[in-house]
Amino acid sequence: MSKKRVVVEGCTLQVVAPATGRVEITGAPSRHAVDGKGIYRGPLSISVSQVVLGTSGTAVAGSAVGTIAPTAITTLDGQAVLRVGDRVDGLVAADAQMPSSGGPVPSPITFSVEIVDAGQQVVEAI
Repeated sequence: MSKKRVVVEGCTLQVVAPATGRVEITGAPSRHAVDGKGIYRGPLSISVSQVVLGTSGTAVAGSAVGTIAPTAITTLDGQAVLRVGDRVDGLVAADAQMPSSGGPVPSPITFSVEIVDAGQQVVEAI
């Protein structure tokens, strides 16, 4: 297993293409910090809004909640830390709707969310 950067407050999470959306962390970081930013350890609770499927012309954006499980061996406060590249697959924005001639119709969007930037450049973990 390779070393990857540990995730802290100010990190960047992204909905994986072809879907897009806005990701918000709803879980709290540890009181332990790197450069004054709390370290996230898992599982990490997230909320995703404004989920659309770019090529399909989504009429009504969807939303979903989920958790990202850490892949690290390194622990903090008894939980594995999160690292760049950790992700959750199979989230479903069940409330999304697609356009049709009779008005929007339900069309759930299945998507993934990945941590793409750790929010710090100093600490790595296995």
